[in-house]
Amino acid sequence: EALGSLVALAGGVVCAMAPDHDQHPKRVVGNNDVNNGSKTSFTGDVICFATSFTAAAYLIIAQRLRAKLDMSVFMFLMYTISSLLVLSFIILNQTEPVSLSFHPVHGIFGWMNPMLDRLPLELWMVLVCNFVGGIGFVEALKYFSPVVISVVMLAEPAIAMLEGVVAGGSPPP
Repeated sequence: EALGSLVALAGGVVCAMAPDHDQHPKRVVGNNDVNNGSKTSFTGDVICFATSFTAAAYLIIAQRLRAKLDMSVFMFLMYTISSLLVLSFIILNQTEPVSLSFHPVHGIFGWMNPMLDRLPLELWMVLVCNFVGGIGFVEALKYFSPVVISVVMLAEPAIAMLEGVVAGGSPPP
């Protein structure tokens, strides 16, 4: 585990020290310059680094709490806390107005509009991806160490990319 952590840390250092190549034309979103050089790169690196620590902490805490709590109670608490944190972040960082309504653009419950491009996709993401995936990882913590679960979680994007290529939804890398 220690060797794996050192390899991951070395990879992070190499990525952080890589030069910032601005290969994309300048884009402006709202009043923000999206490609503002190394500041954007550094911010992304810091967020990525913080995410790795919070993911590791989540797996360790989840393994310990899962032994003491029923799965439904654990998942309810996890999704409630996550929802409140995300909602707080959106409200604090949103430049557009946020309302407690079903408005499809700025309403907190806008995802519930019965539109073909919203509700079915959201239900699929919640019921299949979050519940099956989230519950599966938490349940697997009973049988495997957090290191094994984190390796499987890190393989998800690569597997999803391959599935997209096989299904014809995305080009090969």
